[in-house]
Amino acid sequence: MEQMNFTLIEALHTNKQVYLTYYKRGQCITETGFIQFVDSLGDLFIFIDDV
Repeated sequence: MEQMNFTLIEALHTNKQVYLTYYKRGQCITETGFIQFVDSLGDLFIFIDDV
């Protein structure tokens, strides 16, 4: 979990494009975008998809 927090914060500060993979209705979905906000204490991050 700590490595994931580090990766999210690094992507936020360097404005790197990231891949977000998740499951929706049984299908695996991968989107690209940018991390806009990370709250590691609240287990929350804001992801803006690449439009």
